[in-house]
Amino acid sequence: MAKQQLVKLLKRNGVQLIRQDGDHEVWRIENCQTYVPKHKTVSAGVCRSIRDALAPALGEDWLK
Repeated sequence: MAKQQLVKLLKRNGVQLIRQDGDHEVWRIENCQTYVPKHKTVSAGVCRSIRDALAPALGEDWLK
């Protein structure tokens, strides 16, 4: 997935960028937090990890 597309989905769902640390960005909503790499594309495995980390606040199917 293109990182720009992932960022649009995060923002649309109310997830906020908290800070940028080195090669990653920290995003948070409610009590859920995840790290997004600063790459042009994000692998399927990383997308699943981000989806699972934010699922308690956004629901299981928020990334579809």
